[in-house]
Amino acid sequence: MKTGRGRCFISHWYKDPARDLCLRRRLPGGLEPFIFPPIEASPDVAVSDRLMDAIQACEALVYLDTKESLATFWVGFERNYAARLGKPIYAFQPGRRWFAIKRDKHPPMDPVTSVMFNLEVEEDLRSIQSIRQEIWERHRFDFRGVDWRRLDNEPRQILDSIEDMSTKIANGGIVLLFLSNASICARYHDYADPFAYQRAKKDFETPIGLTARKFAAIPIDRMQVVWLDEPDRPRIETALARFDPEVWGEYLRVIRAAIDEPRKCVARQRSGTPNRNALDDVLVRTFWLARKADPVLAADFRARLVERPREPQRAWRASKKGLSERVGSQ
Repeated sequence: MKTGRGRCFISHWYKDPARDLCLRRRLPGGLEPFIFPPIEASPDVAVSDRLMDAIQACEALVYLDTKESLATFWVGFERNYAARLGKPIYAFQPGRRWFAIKRDKHPPMDPVTSVMFNLEVEEDLRSIQSIRQEIWERHRFDFRGVDWRRLDNEPRQILDSIEDMSTKIANGGIVLLFLSNASICARYHDYADPFAYQRAKKDFETPIGLTARKFAAIPIDRMQVVWLDEPDRPRIETALARFDPEVWGEYLRVIRAAIDEPRKCVARQRSGTPNRNALDDVLVRTFWLARKADPVLAADFRARLVERPREPQRAWRASKKGLSERVGSQ
């Protein structure tokens, strides 16, 4: 079935008996229902960019407000994604005889992310800025450090301090690690946040010493690796052999886990243009990892969104001096 103007995306678990009840109801604005084909694989294995295209093409979204549908990842993701795009959202409550389809105006709730990349590689900086813009324009999702715009609008501010990154991880956050052949093989490694970098400059130090400590704070199961180019394993192995494991052991642990990942996310094609499927994959897999790690986000996905109030925001966000907005809405 072709999506387009005049259609409403029906978000549901495919075995939920309430779907047929929903389809017999008149949808808001007289929209026609659109049923997306079942996605067989789990989000950590595969994602179809056609799903996001379908939600974007539809005028509204109705999700089944049942424990069966709300227990699934995809319904929570689809509802949140439509809300992020500014689509009208409605909940279908099959237990209600009258007014079973109710407007849901809850805002989207996004994963907390902490970004890492080697600032020594200028080409990577340009690629990451381009990727950030692409993801924002397509999905209205942004990622940045908690100190964004505290100093001036420069790429370094995308990075968090070790303490802020650890706090995010402790509260269900996901690390987005951007890698490239050049970043691993570079002579220098700079993962310093703005304030650490300023302190290092003041004391005539280099930011390189922070790398091992920062990588030590990354749990492998909370890491989403985004390759900026297709990894060249022989070249990378040659570079890694030059690292002193006594000093760089934690860095080597993370990089080896990244190159051993069987299904890699490569954000750019050989031509240099963004790989849209891979960028969609980044967003979905980040949500998937966060839902498993973050009890607040998981509860939000499972909750009966209209009848039950959302979980309170994480207390650490409110306690961050100078933060006026929720870090998760990056």
